[in-house]
Amino acid sequence: MAMTFVDVSTYLVFAYGGPGGNAGAEATVSLGIPDAFAFLRFFPDSIPLPANSKTTHVSGKPMFYVSYKYAQLANVIDLLRNEKPIRFFFADDTKASYLTTSDEPVGEGEN
Repeated sequence: MAMTFVDVSTYLVFAYGGPGGNAGAEATVSLGIPDAFAFLRFFPDSIPLPANSKTTHVSGKPMFYVSYKYAQLANVIDLLRNEKPIRFFFADDTKASYLTTSDEPVGEGEN
């Protein structure tokens, strides 16, 4: 099973205006990951989520598209803004994907 599990170094948020957003998404978070492109797309809560997918950019680098409900946008932004390190996971066979933190001690709190 081929999979990607890499550190996220940066992120960029696109909040779309107007009807239809971008490919139906109301917002997109682009992740800075090594040797690939990852786009977390946030869709209206009222529609079924498109399936996650992986394509290839003209440069030959993989492009990951991961679908979320728009209601999850604030939680994802909070995770990216306040935690480190953050890692991105994508399984080629199942198209399962997630963002994760590393292990943290219980009760550590934020400094």
